[in-house]
Amino acid sequence: MSDSAAKSPKRPRGLLKSKKAGKAAEDDEGRSSKRLKTDHDDADVSVDSTEKPDVTLEDWEDLKELFENALEALEGDNPLVAAPPLLRGILHECDRFIRHHPDPTTVSDLSQDSKLAFAAIHGSALFYMARIISAQPDIASAGEPQGSSSWFEAALKIFESATEGRDEDATETESDKTWGARLEFTWGLAILEEQDEKADADDEDGERIQQKIDSAASHFSKGAQSLTVPPSSDGPAPKSLIPLRPAQILITAADALYAACQESIDEPGQARKRYNYVLENLLSSQFDDSPTTTDHERSELALLRGKCFSEIATSYVEECEDGLAEEDDTAWNSDAAKAGREAFNTAIELFRGALKASNQEEQDEESEAKALLGEALLGLGNLTADEKAREKLYSEAKEYGVDVDAMDE
Repeated sequence: MSDSAAKSPKRPRGLLKSKKAGKAAEDDEGRSSKRLKTDHDDADVSVDSTEKPDVTLEDWEDLKELFENALEALEGDNPLVAAPPLLRGILHECDRFIRHHPDPTTVSDLSQDSKLAFAAIHGSALFYMARIISAQPDIASAGEPQGSSSWFEAALKIFESATEGRDEDATETESDKTWGARLEFTWGLAILEEQDEKADADDEDGERIQQKIDSAASHFSKGAQSLTVPPSSDGPAPKSLIPLRPAQILITAADALYAACQESIDEPGQARKRYNYVLENLLSSQFDDSPTTTDHERSELALLRGKCFSEIATSYVEECEDGLAEEDDTAWNSDAAKAGREAFNTAIELFRGALKASNQEEQDEESEAKALLGEALLGLGNLTADEKAREKLYSEAKEYGVDVDAMDE
């Protein structure tokens, strides 16, 4: 998902394209409804008073279509208006499936969908409602949980129960991989974003936060292992699948994990381990040349790789900065300094590529790539012993908006 939020979160969430709320969507006129307790939490939702007493394959296909429509609404111009009615419809149907079918995961069997599909849809709908309510709490209807934490917790319970006792060594179909990847990535995001809510309330200690970051990373890794390179953006997807956009889902996960790592207080070695994990598990190059990966996504992938390498370089600087400050000549040639220069050079190359891939308007603006490139040039200059080469790097950093002179103040 693209980034947005109506409030100032502790870190980017990759929430929605637009944070404009607008007016609440109008209810369908003439609808007969009643209040009904749901199975996913203590919320009341409005549902039709004449409820179907059974669940059919057609109902399952309709639920998938409703989910696909909700995803499109979340990516649209006004998601805070368009998405909630669709998500509530999904939750109503999921609750109805649970009430009228002994095992809703088997409803999809005739359509050759994975048994994880139902949980992926159910949990994802709860997760997206959590995001929306986190961004704009007054969207919650009367009887629904007013805070996002309850929604996040409900989503996590769905994901956990769906995977209990699952045979990890069982042969997976294409449907298993696609729905499993969606479930794992959403699960990881839910863990991080629930953590944000609790951190805002000062309700969690550092060790618990580290455990949640590790848990989210594990789910992202599982999801990434299930992603496959689509053959073509023009080819039709199997009817049973709601297609994933591999590059975009990796960008969203990597951005969330990168941001979580930045909030974490780690020793330099542990910091490098975390950023290398993001690079190796979420930002590999397997989707760079995929026909479904857009130029903008390639630029975003390059930018995130550059940010990770820049943080890795900074961690090496922390290990040798005392020696450099004391003008110890051996510090320039230390292993930490050499590794830091190498990482900064890689970051600079990636930032240049991301900037080159952006359009002219973005290049003219104070873009993130320009700012990061300037900072990386400054960092490399600080690790460069040759004064002439160092001043050249400082001069170029100034061209990208870095106030180099402020270093000496």
